[in-house]
Amino acid sequence: MRTLLIALCAGCLGLAACSEQTEQSAEEAARLAAEDAAANAEAALEKGSAALGAAADRVGREVSRERSEVEADVQDEPEAEARVD
Repeated sequence: MRTLLIALCAGCLGLAACSEQTEQSAEEAARLAAEDAAANAEAALEKGSAALGAAADRVGREVSRERSEVEADVQDEPEAEARVD
């Protein structure tokens, strides 16, 4: 019985050491996953920002073109002349 108890205690000590290593490994994995998620979010935001800027430029050009068309119609002049005004 005493031998069994000693063997159980030795096994428990081994499990405790293993659990500590497992906990440290889990903490490291969580830290690395958080860093990776942050990097991915930053990259996505940069791409989104660039796409939004390009879309805003296209909309601005289209608004300018439409404004020239309307001005040409209102002033009864060629569109090229309206763009110069």
